[in-house]
Amino acid sequence: HIEAAGDYMIISTGDNSLVLRETMKDLERRLDPRKFQRVHRSPIVNLELVRQGRSAAPEAAPRCRVDGDEVLRWLARPCEAPFDLIYADPPYAAGLYAPIAAAVLRGGWLAPGGILVWECASDAVPELPQGWRCRDQRRYGGSTVVLLEMAIS
Repeated sequence: HIEAAGDYMIISTGDNSLVLRETMKDLERRLDPRKFQRVHRSPIVNLELVRQGRSAAPEAAPRCRVDGDEVLRWLARPCEAPFDLIYADPPYAAGLYAPIAAAVLRGGWLAPGGILVWECASDAVPELPQGWRCRDQRRYGGSTVVLLEMAIS
């Protein structure tokens, strides 16, 4: 990954770190956007490592998984192993929040103590679905992030 450090950039390759005196913007223009993505204001990550759930450090264990399939079709598959965190950001007006929450419960996709995160429009926060309780809710301009946990029966 690549991070800004003042007027410099630190490029971590797993085995080594390189320091460059160049702006993130200039470097970002030179990188292949199919292989590298700026994920926030500073870090640029290798997309292949993200898809594989790996970090730039070879000794690091897989920490995440990114899938780009239609959410309800994906959740209808058998669950191989539950997740600690599921981030759902469907098109705001698609009406998918309750069906996603139901599919997560039905499929056993969330580990005990895990969190389902919804990102939704601040002016249209969905109703709390059956089987869930709100752990936290934060507004960020026109978007709201809702953290849900499974209700304990």
